[in-house]
Amino acid sequence: MPGKVPGRANVFKTMTALTSRTRRSSIALAAAAIFAITAAAPAVAGGGSTVVKAGHAAGKSVVVSSRGRTVYVLTPETTKHLLCSGSCLSVWLPVKTGKSTRLKAGSGVKGTLGRFSRGGGSYQVTLRGLPLYTYIGDSGSGTATGIGLTTNGGTWHIVRPGG
Repeated sequence: MPGKVPGRANVFKTMTALTSRTRRSSIALAAAAIFAITAAAPAVAGGGSTVVKAGHAAGKSVVVSSRGRTVYVLTPETTKHLLCSGSCLSVWLPVKTGKSTRLKAGSGVKGTLGRFSRGGGSYQVTLRGLPLYTYIGDSGSGTATGIGLTTNGGTWHIVRPGG
């Protein structure tokens, strides 16, 4: 019959079905967001894992992160005189580690690995006493587009495995 108002039972069933679909959609959206955030986050090394290793980029032998990204240092930066902070850290991503992670360099990488606190519970890896970064402008492993860029009071250099 035209103009007939649905009964309460039908309205309840319709609302329950919509709520259920909305809940499933919200859960799927939340899961996708968590995955995206996790995938985009900088690598944090786990217990005893290799944090840097030898690799190749721009036709050169270089140090790369555990994810294969070219590793850079900013000269004349040191752990006691940081030049990269604030907005710099959104372009030059620190190679991070845990506070008590056993640091390990892959074969071919010479020098001592260390760490220092960036504050807020964050620790950055050092090699030969220099803070290590990856560059957001590199499209993936095998690229090194940050070589020679001058920003934040210094110049960015790739890290060579042999020193």
